[in-house]
Amino acid sequence: MKLIYLILVFILSFNNSFAIKYNIGDTIKGTLDLNKNFKINLSNGEWEVIRKEFSSVYSIRQYIIGIGKVKNNRIVELIEVYEGELGRNVDQIDNIIQELVFHDKHDGCYERPEYYLVELYKKGSTHNCMVVRHFDVRKELNTPDSNWGKAAAAAYNYALKNNPEIEIPEIFLESEHSYFSRLVRGNWMRVSYFLDPYELDSPKLNLLTEGTSEFHRSNINRFPEHKKIMQKFISISSKRHIEFEKIIKSRGRHRLKLNKYLTD
Repeated sequence: MKLIYLILVFILSFNNSFAIKYNIGDTIKGTLDLNKNFKINLSNGEWEVIRKEFSSVYSIRQYIIGIGKVKNNRIVELIEVYEGELGRNVDQIDNIIQELVFHDKHDGCYERPEYYLVELYKKGSTHNCMVVRHFDVRKELNTPDSNWGKAAAAAYNYALKNNPEIEIPEIFLESEHSYFSRLVRGNWMRVSYFLDPYELDSPKLNLLTEGTSEFHRSNINRFPEHKKIMQKFISISSKRHIEFEKIIKSRGRHRLKLNKYLTD
């Protein structure tokens, strides 16, 4: 079990060939077409593949692709998709996923001070989760807490180093969408979206760390205009999660009740 745990946690730091058609540096418009079952509609503009990783050890196959959109030399959107084809050793792997998703000390699908919203269905080994939060970009690029974060930071720091003219926001708005069920293929699917708040016409951001941000749920009531932006982002994220549930063909009883967050 320890070996499988190490594979799941650390394997994402190794760059190998990615078993889909995209390569780092490719440009994409319209749709991120990962396979016949999983397609994501993209906002208008040209996106570029920034991160691509694949690993296969024993019966475990893991894929990651990360794409970004630049506007006026500034990264304004990122999307990262993870799929784990986790194969055999069912009990061991299911226990590890439970540990990573619900008991990781840095991040996961549970209430944390920096998370704005957590919606969860959980029964047995099945989980369906949406997390909405703000994201301290400098912190996550320079001093990430988790091994997952360190693997991502390495990929994106490499891209930024090769494109020094590109600016990054200090704060992103982020939503994470995660689903795993042995009743539906048994693959772990996870999609993360990152958006520059100024793309939603946010007021100026003056507080630029995780704990001080205007978007932190402990602070946001002092900043009503920023709260409106967060509520708009929650609506967008809820629509995305509903679409995510359809794409992965989640069971009806596993689906989250998100209509209450939808706005025009």
